[in-house]
Amino acid sequence: MKALHPYSMIIGLGVGIAVLATLRHPLFALLLGIVAVLGFDMAMKARLEKKDK
Repeated sequence: MKALHPYSMIIGLGVGIAVLATLRHPLFALLLGIVAVLGFDMAMKARLEKKDK
């Protein structure tokens, strides 16, 4: 398994904080932050692989 892309961690943390500020529910903020990190990581890695070809 490859390491997480640094930008995906930053964006995911921002999404988690934004969800916490709007919904004020820590569990949803944590779960959506994790989903955002993984989603942005997959998108960025797919874009980089496509760019390399």
